[in-house]
Amino acid sequence: SLHAYDLGIGFDNVYNLGYYWVVMYENYEVVKLPKLNDEIIIRTWPKPRGRLEFEREYEITDKNNNLLLKGISNWCLIDINKRSIARGNDVIFNGEYYDFTRFDKAKRKLGLNINKDKSYSYIVNKSDIDDNDHMNNAKYVNLIKSDKKFKSIEIAFIHEARLNDEIIIYYENNNYLGYVNNNLCFEIIVNWEE
Repeated sequence: SLHAYDLGIGFDNVYNLGYYWVVMYENYEVVKLPKLNDEIIIRTWPKPRGRLEFEREYEITDKNNNLLLKGISNWCLIDINKRSIARGNDVIFNGEYYDFTRFDKAKRKLGLNINKDKSYSYIVNKSDIDDNDHMNNAKYVNLIKSDKKFKSIEIAFIHEARLNDEIIIYYENNNYLGYVNNNLCFEIIVNWEE
């Protein structure tokens, strides 16, 4: 978010134009976890803007520039009044786009189809809520119940979850679907460390 402010497109910048940012998709892979007190370097860069989407990639390296984590996210602008995706042509980006990528194009949906025999639920609490009054995208990973460490996670955010919503999570193998009020909220694919 600090980089977004540097580019003139931070939360307050777009909110004053009648929008807010929503992440629609995220994919990241852990190459190697840093250890406590390790020095790390975080880099992030915007890719060329799409018709409605704004892709952003990021990476974490150690101080010797060895890759530790790589990721991509797909963002869109939501019109505050209409509560729908907006083109945001009046959002002016002060900087350069970068074509460098480590990923294929980001997705909007994963299209998972799983057996819904296994499920558990989660109630969204106050610590889960972000500036847009819905569940912060970083909190969804916490909904995955497992004692294994993950190698990569791919998440498509379909519908927002709000304070006190009950999320029903169905799971099968490495796939998870979350529903709020019978509406698909998210899809997750997890690859576990062996």
